[in-house]
Amino acid sequence: MDNESSYFTFTTTIIALQLIKPVVSLSMFKGMVDCGKGLAPSALKQWSRCSIFTAFLDVCIHLESFSLTIETDETDDYAAPKFLGVLPRILHRMKHLKRLDLGLSMEGSPNSDTCNTYEQVFPQEGRWPQLVDLEILGFAIGGYQLVCMLPRRFPKLQRLCLYDIELVDGSWEGVIEGMRHTMHLESLSLGYALEDLKHRCGAPFKTAILDYSDAKDKLLNELEDYVVSGGRHPCLSTNVLAEEAKSFWLDICPLQERRRERAYF
Repeated sequence: MDNESSYFTFTTTIIALQLIKPVVSLSMFKGMVDCGKGLAPSALKQWSRCSIFTAFLDVCIHLESFSLTIETDETDDYAAPKFLGVLPRILHRMKHLKRLDLGLSMEGSPNSDTCNTYEQVFPQEGRWPQLVDLEILGFAIGGYQLVCMLPRRFPKLQRLCLYDIELVDGSWEGVIEGMRHTMHLESLSLGYALEDLKHRCGAPFKTAILDYSDAKDKLLNELEDYVVSGGRHPCLSTNVLAEEAKSFWLDICPLQERRRERAYF
């Protein structure tokens, strides 16, 4: 879709939405017709500069469900995630969300210009007290930051899907342990395959020691079940006490936080 068509689609859509009050559900993707293709980051950038963007922000106030699919294009000068800067402004207005689905294009390493970071997606200050269903695909965040962010920003979260999330620091062992003790989820999905879990700036999680796909699928399911239902941390060695799983979490905590966390556990 060219820039002129994209602008026209956005403008006509917002005009139509203004006639429907309140709008409680909205999905945005390329063309706003075919959900199989994502919206270019440049489209969001351009829309934020048009006069009707303020009307769009007003529509966002009443939304209970929001879905956004982003797809970068190598031919797009504004394809880098840094041009998603308007997204935190949009999400900041959506205080009544109950469901949020963000499909973000993930390319390159967590430190590259082609990788979305937490700061480029979410506002610096924001809380969604009614949100129960969250799905995020494709961005990079610190392990400790992820564990702290989820219950603070989404205190009533029940269903969580994390696909292609890369940890710029910390480990998934620690994130799993932290989520087990700080969240009360009904369901958790960590992707379609164990290979989707990357940590320590792109290193694969556990795949080097698991040769068979069945073993990888089993571990992925066990990680999800452990966060939801408890039991024994799946990454512990068989000769280690279950209580030792707390060390996974403490290892990803900042030094100044470890004393407080030890007292919590």
